[in-house]
Amino acid sequence: MQVRHDIAEKWNAMSQQEKIDATEGLMEDLEDHCNNKALASHNVPINAFHDICATLDSVTQTLATLSARTGCHTALITVRGDLDHYNHPYVNLSDDRVGDFFQLALKETPSNFATRLEGYCTSGVTGVVSNYKQSFLQLKSNTSALILQKLREAAQVPVSRMYYVNFDENITAQHDVVLDNWPLKKFANPGDIGSMVEVKIVYNAFRTGVTKFRKLTAAEWEDWDNTRFNNALERSSDDDANEDRNALADESRINGTCYILTL
Repeated sequence: MQVRHDIAEKWNAMSQQEKIDATEGLMEDLEDHCNNKALASHNVPINAFHDICATLDSVTQTLATLSARTGCHTALITVRGDLDHYNHPYVNLSDDRVGDFFQLALKETPSNFATRLEGYCTSGVTGVVSNYKQSFLQLKSNTSALILQKLREAAQVPVSRMYYVNFDENITAQHDVVLDNWPLKKFANPGDIGSMVEVKIVYNAFRTGVTKFRKLTAAEWEDWDNTRFNNALERSSDDDANEDRNALADESRINGTCYILTL
């Protein structure tokens, strides 16, 4: 108390100019300190956590007041940029309509979007895209290798490659092997499938045995070969019939004769 009294007494005895001269440097230091506190990055995660919480409380109140005063709609989403920080994704919406927009436009809740945003921000665009591409390519490679392995096991010979185009002619006709329960609508090389989810479905189907190659018995092979022959014969007959109809139509146009075909 005595120290404060002595300082006050000296301060009161000083002229206005003396007061300015005595505090000029100190005021500059104080302003620099305030600016650094407001703008400088935090080196300690706990300090950043408290700063974020306090600032978000203030901003949230300001946005709520603004929305009530003007009727505007707001969405505030804040995520950490460093995995060492403690704050969780923060979402504040002015009303339910903003949340409904996320569901309609993005097909997910605001909280799920914030979680995905946090993963993006902490990893960076390069890391996210690169990791996804690498994982996808590796999954395609593993799936193709697994399919070829299963084919060789079923064929009981070292088949050189798997054929997805003309599978019947290149695989079944050559090695007496058929494929049961392909899990997708389209039969395609995993390398040509554009969805990671679909490639995972194919991989897991082969891994668990839901989809598998099967060696035909002698009787099954004979039935398959007869069916293939009959189908080819039917296609050939259809082609011949089409050619006959086209020939008659051409002759009709030339001779002016009308033919009635009974098929």
